[in-house]
Amino acid sequence: MISIKNIDKSFGKTKQVLKNLSLHVETGEVCGLVGLNGAGKTTLIRLLTGILRPDHGEISLMGYRPGVPEVYRSVSVLLEHDGFNGNLSFAENLLFFARCRRMCRAETDLYAKEFWSDLWSRPEGVKQYSRGERSLCGLARTFLGNPSIIILDEPTVALDQQGQRRFHELVKKHRTQGATMVVSSHNQQDIRPHCSAIAHLTDGQVTKKRVETADTLYLSCSDPRGAQDILHRAGVSSFRRETGVVFSHEPPKKVADLVVALVEAGVAIYELRREDSFAELSHDL
Repeated sequence: MISIKNIDKSFGKTKQVLKNLSLHVETGEVCGLVGLNGAGKTTLIRLLTGILRPDHGEISLMGYRPGVPEVYRSVSVLLEHDGFNGNLSFAENLLFFARCRRMCRAETDLYAKEFWSDLWSRPEGVKQYSRGERSLCGLARTFLGNPSIIILDEPTVALDQQGQRRFHELVKKHRTQGATMVVSSHNQQDIRPHCSAIAHLTDGQVTKKRVETADTLYLSCSDPRGAQDILHRAGVSSFRRETGVVFSHEPPKKVADLVVALVEAGVAIYELRREDSFAELSHDL
């Protein structure tokens, strides 16, 4: 879904920010991007969005390079600015972005009622909002319309405890629906509960990618894509590998029901096992 190969990025002649960086994010995976300030997280996020171009190397999202129209229709990005017009109300802004995503009014109303009822009814322009409320505006825009890929740069920085709970609810819902996410943060604990992978950036390089699999099952099967669709319809978080699907550990009865549903759908199951407690992968993955 997201492929980064041998990326270099410098600013000027002396400041090299990213150095031969490679990373692959699977379909349905939530990858945390962590590191100290200045490690290169924001630069990498901007390369993924097409705002910046690499000096060397290749980046692809769903097989396309960042910035082309095919990517815009399926990718949603949160940077430091929420993207809202300060003179318009929350509802007016959200309706504008919903039209851009070709959502009908009923879909937008349902989304607003589920997550944003407190802001939806406020008539004033969002320029009067607090910093934390403006951060919520950015989240509302980013998660609108069920994008396939969601890229978030420091999404929890200005959020209070209630705002962070809302963020976690949004990530959990979209992860269950199969969205692929890259979430950068200087604080690993803010994003760790949702991540199936953690990429550590140090001095412009990915030094370690750790895949947390203590509570996951691996299903080897004939049709990983079809299996993932069935799991998502059942409300089970998963991400796809070449020969199978990794999904969240469920009660035995639910796992048995999922196996029956897969077999009835014509998916041949070769193996079902619990994953190892964790796997550490080298930087070239």
